[in-house]
Amino acid sequence: MITSCKAKQNTSKPSVHDEVVKLTLKYFDPETPHYISKLIKIHTNKSPEELSKAELMSLLSWIGCAISFLIEDQNIVEKYLADLADLARGICAED
Repeated sequence: MITSCKAKQNTSKPSVHDEVVKLTLKYFDPETPHYISKLIKIHTNKSPEELSKAELMSLLSWIGCAISFLIEDQNIVEKYLADLADLARGICAED
């Protein structure tokens, strides 16, 4: 019986990083996920594919700051960050 979130992600769910990329593409151009992946790598010293939901939550302020330099519309940035926070909290909601 699989009980951990990580094990579930490996068998049937996309990784946290995959979900971040999918969400990022809803808001921004195709280059932005690459930029977010670099932030993840720099600030966690891990490959983006190893990102956990807890690490995503801790990166929200960094991501928000970085995206704010690229996007003028702060309403879009705030909505994106709120959706990222929801993703970080809900990626393993069934646990």
